[in-house]
Amino acid sequence: MEKKHPRQLVTWQPKTGSGILSFISGIDFLKNDSERQESIIQQAERILSRCANPLNSVDRKCSLVLGQVQSGKTLSFTSVIALARDNGISLTVLLGGTKRTLMQQTFERLEKDLTLDSQGSSSKWLIKKDAKVADKNEIFSALETRFDSYVPDEYKKSVVLVIMKNRAGIKKVESLLRGLQKDLAVTLPVLIVDDEGDQASPNTKHEKDEYSATYAAIRDLRDSLPNHSFLSYTATPEANLLLELDDILSPDSVVVLTAGEEYVGGYDLFVDRSSKFVNVIPEDELEIATAPSDKDLPPKSLIDSLAYFLVSMSIAQKAFPSVRPVSMLIHPDSKIDSHTKYRKWVKSILDRWVLHFEENDDLDAKDFKVPADFSKAIQEMEKTLSLAEVFDGPEDKTKQLLRLIRYWLNSEAIEVRVVNSEKPHHNVSPTEWPTKAGWILIGAGKLDRGFVVEKLAVTYMPRGRGGGNVDTIQQRGRFFGYKKSYLQLLRGWVSEDLNSAYENIVETESEMRKELESFDNNSFQLQDWVRNMIMAEGLSPARKNVLSMRYSMLDLKDNSWFQQKRLFDPVLASLQGDVKDQIVDLMKNSEITNLDNRMNSTRHTKTLVTIPELLELLVDWPRSGEDRVTFNKHLVLLSKYAESHKDTNATIFFMNQLEVGNRSALTGSIGERKYWQINNLHEGRNSTSKGAYVGDAAIRSTDSITVQIHKIAPRDDRAATPDSPLFAIALAWPNGFKKRVLQQF
Repeated sequence: MEKKHPRQLVTWQPKTGSGILSFISGIDFLKNDSERQESIIQQAERILSRCANPLNSVDRKCSLVLGQVQSGKTLSFTSVIALARDNGISLTVLLGGTKRTLMQQTFERLEKDLTLDSQGSSSKWLIKKDAKVADKNEIFSALETRFDSYVPDEYKKSVVLVIMKNRAGIKKVESLLRGLQKDLAVTLPVLIVDDEGDQASPNTKHEKDEYSATYAAIRDLRDSLPNHSFLSYTATPEANLLLELDDILSPDSVVVLTAGEEYVGGYDLFVDRSSKFVNVIPEDELEIATAPSDKDLPPKSLIDSLAYFLVSMSIAQKAFPSVRPVSMLIHPDSKIDSHTKYRKWVKSILDRWVLHFEENDDLDAKDFKVPADFSKAIQEMEKTLSLAEVFDGPEDKTKQLLRLIRYWLNSEAIEVRVVNSEKPHHNVSPTEWPTKAGWILIGAGKLDRGFVVEKLAVTYMPRGRGGGNVDTIQQRGRFFGYKKSYLQLLRGWVSEDLNSAYENIVETESEMRKELESFDNNSFQLQDWVRNMIMAEGLSPARKNVLSMRYSMLDLKDNSWFQQKRLFDPVLASLQGDVKDQIVDLMKNSEITNLDNRMNSTRHTKTLVTIPELLELLVDWPRSGEDRVTFNKHLVLLSKYAESHKDTNATIFFMNQLEVGNRSALTGSIGERKYWQINNLHEGRNSTSKGAYVGDAAIRSTDSITVQIHKIAPRDDRAATPDSPLFAIALAWPNGFKKRVLQQF
């Protein structure tokens, strides 16, 4: 597996000026954090340095900016826009998403953050939404200030056009920009920011050799701009990374953003069990939870999650002043009928609790009993936060909490709302959030990508992994984000299938980010990165209709063997010396294995080696044809294991102590002899007068990676003698192992 050294990026050095400095100084939560301010500026400089140089007449770049789900990508691209102003890039087009609500949200935030230092002074920015040809004169006047020597530099205007990511919106801006460049008679350096760049932008019709509407519009927009940069911002880059390298959206470079210390991600919630986030919904409740009918009663797990929400909300209102309002997300499936049913369930459960407190009004009565639902919810809370840390005074802590719960249930301060495409007016606007103390949102697609659920503490998500697309599953994670300050309150009720998916995605994401960080830190061209991805069984990187890169996928499981079978290629014989000495040295320290039940002088022997040592042996192992293609996928995984399992042993078996065995060619072998394969590397089970043999397939370790080394003379039964003997391997993974490996052709 010869590796080519990646090429260096061609970059330029942006200057830090008043644009980005005034923007950063206006962000409230950064005002006392000079270290974070400096980090954001440095990241913006790195991103812009890999963009098209504004001094060039023709220059086009496409870059990937990789964040994490709900980790502050908007802050990053706003800082890049501000820095672009300092470096003569006075026009930015922001593809603000496929949903108008999200586009509006981004527009309002940009307008607020970029114009803070213009209040009471001359405006430095023209920020327009849904720009079209009719806006050309206004935009022309703003851009003209860049060339007017009478306008001081600090008051020259920069333009940001925020548009919908669809054909209509993009085509309008394309026509507008063509007209502006003609009227200005200059080449305008332009920055294009694609928010959620893996969504809607890639070509979904590449298999038909056609262009999808949005992709074609982006292509035409880029063609109209001699000097521009296309920045794809996303937390789930699988689709972008698996585009053909000559695709207009295949990124030249990558910048991996670093989330702040307060960020809570997949590791914190699904791997580090100290968070106590995961509550697995019982299997027998999932059918009703994901496809409820009118006759069904609510699942017990839904009641548990709602009771916990009231406990967490009451505690937050008392002891976590920055965590207000508190939210709960219910995400059962994509069916609108289910959302309506859940709303009825939630209302009925809340009403039942209101009635209970009305009938048992005296909490101090001797016969008062804590409702079982809340007793269980309090126990759940005390896994991470004791009531004694929240409540003081002589009164019983549980009763103090119940008084608050009873108050909030009767206060009309809790809003239960369905958010889906059927009733768009049911969206929650930024100004609405603070009007309630608690929100319970029910929905699916509209509550996925880009939607910010304010102060989300409790999630109920009974759905499974669905199609198993890693990017889609990740984007459902509204529970990720800057939540470290109230990590103690966070809980999620999820299906075991989804829990397992998130747990496995943590490993997939970590490996991918590590490799991309290496390319980022070394300023390597991303197109030289060999796309190898490891996923859990049943997962895929993204929806297949956008993946234009040619790749192959292999499922590696504990109950299957890789067997080297293409042994007739004459080149293999010439390469045996490369591994013979290593094999002989390893075999010196081997001992007979008790897995071999034969009583003869050539019983199999075994030895233990570390995974890095095994990788060193196998990486240059002679192999041919399809064996090479398949085995390379095992090596991809083995190389990653070697990094994280340096002290873990693998088991090597020397089959028949490397006495030569004959293997016949597969029946019906035709064509060039070098492509032939043997029938089976493994000797099967047998029973003879000398005693039964368990078969080669049973010679394996159940708790470590197993490699068998055979010495085989391939034989064409029509020939007088077999070919020269060759070393051949079989490989198996330990019990419980199930992974998928994707490899770029």
